[in-house]
Amino acid sequence: MPTIYGICAATWYYFNTPPSAMTEYQAAQLAGILPFPATVARDVNGGIRATPEILREANERVPWLIAGLGGWESAVATIGIHDSASDHASTGDASNGCSTMPKDVAKLLAGE
Repeated sequence: MPTIYGICAATWYYFNTPPSAMTEYQAAQLAGILPFPATVARDVNGGIRATPEILREANERVPWLIAGLGGWESAVATIGIHDSASDHASTGDASNGCSTMPKDVAKLLAGE
């Protein structure tokens, strides 16, 4: 299991997409696997491969928890985030943007 740091690297690694194009389902999956990094892998065709218990956590419990907090906007506002990745899609071509796959992720995927 490679070490992936940051939402940019994670969305490109697992879903072959920038954060600005990630779905709520994909975001819930990433949040659900955070506590279990050693037991999660990238599916050969993209996506997350994990035990049924971990996938249930990601696909059922995380959305339930987020809904209980009033939706994702309210949930992330509790830690001071008041915008979404799609709000920054136009800045993706900047040197610190994420509109293209990071080189370290491309190297990981090439080795799979």
